[in-house]
Amino acid sequence: MVELCIFWLYADPIRQRSVSTRRFFWLRLSRLYPLHLATLLLVAGLQWLYIRYHGGYFVYPLNDAYHFILNLFFAPAWGLEKGFSFNAPIWSVSVEILLYAMFFCVARWLPTRAVYALLLAMAGLYLQSYSVLIGRGVFAFYMGALVYVAYQKLVTGGLVYRGAKPLLLICLAAWLATLLEFQLGSLQVVLSKFCTTSCAGTGLEQLKALWVTGLLLPITILSLAVSETAGKGGWERTAWLGDISYASYLLHFPLQLIFFTLFADLLPERAIFYSSVLWGGYFVMLISSSLLTHRYFERPAQQWIRRYSIQRPRI
Repeated sequence: MVELCIFWLYADPIRQRSVSTRRFFWLRLSRLYPLHLATLLLVAGLQWLYIRYHGGYFVYPLNDAYHFILNLFFAPAWGLEKGFSFNAPIWSVSVEILLYAMFFCVARWLPTRAVYALLLAMAGLYLQSYSVLIGRGVFAFYMGALVYVAYQKLVTGGLVYRGAKPLLLICLAAWLATLLEFQLGSLQVVLSKFCTTSCAGTGLEQLKALWVTGLLLPITILSLAVSETAGKGGWERTAWLGDISYASYLLHFPLQLIFFTLFADLLPERAIFYSSVLWGGYFVMLISSSLLTHRYFERPAQQWIRRYSIQRPRI
């Protein structure tokens, strides 16, 4: 959904020069960097405590000065790293920063058309041979561009109301097929007839990844966008989930680290972590802390940065 929003908000303004390079990147960084920096410092402090009391780092071991600097500059997934470090889920946002730079250049010089988006998505598949994370990001980002183009065609063609229900049915059928395949593994049987077991396993994982990122998720996002435009989904009531998505993504690991740092030695056995009660309590805490973080930290920090970096007159 992020890719659809980015293209919807910025593709035409960037090409028309109404959004400058400076403004675009400050808008994006003001959204992403404050919470990233806060959780980076939080995890660094918590890992220091954890190693003091437990003799080793929690989950991600590369918490040294070199990887701290990479994280500080949003670069822990640019191929310079030796592995995951600190608040490791930030790797996807690190790739996203590269994608923003790529998006700005492409949007400035090329119109948003399906053929260009498809070619760039295919380039992302090829790039995975050299960098899995970056290649995957490019592929997913420009599949999102294809969703945006399809959405625009439906809107300008007056097909939103007629297309909402068929798209929803296609989406449900795709999800049903996915769940059945993951449950029954019928594709594994077909592949095993043509190659060895290891080859079949590798090919199956690649096909599943391609199916999910290249078809299932784009169809789902397109269906949701069309349903919302047609006024049939009532999705405006769930807007808060989008608001807290970034906070919940960056807070889920620090919350685990806090809990283990404080209570790991007090628990009778690790099997308790599979408890549905504990799992439910963790999500209540995650959603609650994400709501508070978004309201009292993310938005104020974002507004402050935009006020002083974008709206301030340039001397």
